[in-house]
Formats: sequence, structure tokens, C-alpha cells
Amino acid sequence: MNPLLNNFFDIIKAINETQATDKFVIIGSWAYWVYNNYLFKNKIAAESLHTTDIDIFISRNTRFPNKIEIIPLLENHGFKWFRSLTSEIDKFEREDFKIEFLTEMKSKGVEKNFPFRAIGLNAITIRYLELLNENYIKIKINDLDITLPDPINYALHKLLIAQLRKTNPKTNINKKEKDIRQGLDIMTKVEISKVQDRYSKLPKKWKQKILKSISESERPILISLFENK
Repeated sequence: MNPLLNNFFDIIKAINETQATDKFVIIGSWAYWVYNNYLFKNKIAAESLHTTDIDIFISRNTRFPNKIEIIPLLENHGFKWFRSLTSEIDKFEREDFKIEFLTEMKSKGVEKNFPFRAIGLNAITIRYLELLNENYIKIKINDLDITLPDPINYALHKLLIAQLRKTNPKTNINKKEKDIRQGLDIMTKVEISKVQDRYSKLPKKWKQKILKSISESERPILISLFENK
């Protein structure tokens, strides 16, 4: 197994050891990889993601039935734990592979982290993650359970957050283009009427950002599917 997949599946193994896989939701580019390879049967290489980071979403309303020592658990799998002195956010690294835990940001957007005392770590608070917080799906790979957002919510979320992205001055990577591409790819693989229905229930400002992302894509004609929704 190549190093990228080895790191990814070691994290999934650790999550499965918690016996609470439904509480840890894989999002970001690795969710995109799982959707394509195991839900839509469209094989893509892990290297094509151009990322060595994995984002794990935990809803701030999550209630864990038992205390889970997630830090020593990941350390047992070879990941080093770091806590930022300024933000007190917890991160993990193994070689150049990084793990970040994310949760929803409150509407005022002033908090830097949210403490999950039941698992002993602080997650990063991010805007718009509440869009991913319903209708999870579970996929089994090699006897391992992986929890993911509903693909429809994932697609809309990618198009929404794309408008917050900026090019990284150090790497010159434009995550905006990547988010739009991944969002549209998933959106066109699911039932479009369900996408339209979910979109129709979103706040007006969210809709505007999603439409702007579609207009900046290679398929701006898709805007017609959401007009007057």
C-alpha cells in the first residue's frame, strides 16, 4: 500500500477502535476520494488529491457514551500530538501527514476552538460546517467503517466554502478551484432533484455564494438548475 493510503487507513483503524465511528466524520478531499472509489465506483488515485491532510468533523452537539482517550490512541498509531500555544488547537502528524479535528463555529465567529472533554481534545471551529451535520452515510472498506457526510450536503458545502478560499502564497495552491471542481463532480453524480431541494432550504447568502462558485466553474450552465429555488 502506498504511504498516503497507509496513513489514511491507519487513522480509520484508530477511529474504529473507539467503537464510535459515527461520531467522527471524514470530510474534505479524503471524503471526495472515498465517494468516488467506493460509492460511485469511479477509481481515482489518492495522489490526485494533492493533500496530505485529513479533516475529521465532530458536531459540537455530539454526546459520547463513554470517555475516549483519542490522543494516546492516535499516538499508538504513530501520530505525534501537538497543541498550539496561541489557539490551543490540537493537531496530529506522522511524517508529512496531518490530522485536524473540526467543528461548527457559532454565528458570531469569535471562538478559536471548541473543547470536546469526552475525548480530551480541542477542535478547530469553522464556518458553514453545520451544513454537513445531518444524514451521514457509512461505508465499509476492508472491514473498517467510515462515516461521511451525505454527498449532497458535501457538494453544496464545497461550493459554498470555495468563496472563502484564497491562494496559499507559500505553495501557490488555489483551493478555491479544487473545492469548486470537487463540489460539482459530486453534485453531478447524485440525484439533482434532491440537490435542488436541499439548496432551496439554505439561507439566501449561502445560495448566492454557491451560485457564484458555479458561475466560476467550467460548467456555468448548471446555474439554470437552481434559479428560482
